[in-house]
Amino acid sequence: MAVTRAGPVDAALTDLADLLARSSSESRASRFLTGTSRTPGPRFVRRLLDVPGGGALLARVGGEAVGHAMWAPVPGRETDEGPAVEVALLVRDDHHRRGVGARLLDELGAWLLEVGVLRVRVTTLASNAGVLALVRRDAPDASIVRDGPELTFTLDLHRVVARRSH
Repeated sequence: MAVTRAGPVDAALTDLADLLARSSSESRASRFLTGTSRTPGPRFVRRLLDVPGGGALLARVGGEAVGHAMWAPVPGRETDEGPAVEVALLVRDDHHRRGVGARLLDELGAWLLEVGVLRVRVTTLASNAGVLALVRRDAPDASIVRDGPELTFTLDLHRVVARRSH
């Protein structure tokens, strides 16, 4: 599996559009917290790769995109420790439980520490068992806020990276 930083170049746009098209409506709803079209428009796909103040990663297996991760600053959420960012992740259904999400998160964590980010915010649906298990395992001390069906976790990135490396 290859994980690379991705921007809004033609190949990445095509790969991400294909990833979205080959992901189930449940996976897309878990990622975007709402329903999305199986064939999103080019502007939508571009926004997932051209992230102001943030960045995106693509995971490929055999040349096909099987995962996408991104991070973006949370406006107005500067802390004494630096910027707060949100992260998001999508793994194609046929690649769940194959280490794609873990690899994307490891690469994303390293990138965020590289640019000085210490706190990460993750918002997910309370029904997203995969994310909930990940947070319980890697960030059991994360703060949590519930808003209806959504849960928002704030994680200390140094602690998460330390747990993941052991």
